[in-house]
Amino acid sequence: MNEILYNIKVRVKKIIDGKGFSIYKVAELSGVSDTCIRNWYSKNDYEPTLDSLIKVCNALNISLSEIFLNENEEMHPLTPDKKQLLDLWLLLTKEQQEHLLAFIKSIITNVKN
Repeated sequence: MNEILYNIKVRVKKIIDGKGFSIYKVAELSGVSDTCIRNWYSKNDYEPTLDSLIKVCNALNISLSEIFLNENEEMHPLTPDKKQLLDLWLLLTKEQQEHLLAFIKSIITNVKN
């Protein structure tokens, strides 16, 4: 089994356990059979489908992207303001991006002092 898939399965299990859910409860909420979910953990070569992962994530009230996070990472939801900033950022040249980053860093430094 590849490492990424293994990490996804471990992450899903941690979230299930962290929420105090049983696999049966997740199966009931997601519409994915408990046998299917149990096979993720009992059979090394058993790979969850994208559809089943999405259903399980919905049942756990998490986004699919959250299961791809590393232990020390956290989700930062993309609010409309953040999306607008990102959209505008993508219109800038590399040089403009560097200038903007320097400007933002100088603002933050001045606020801290």
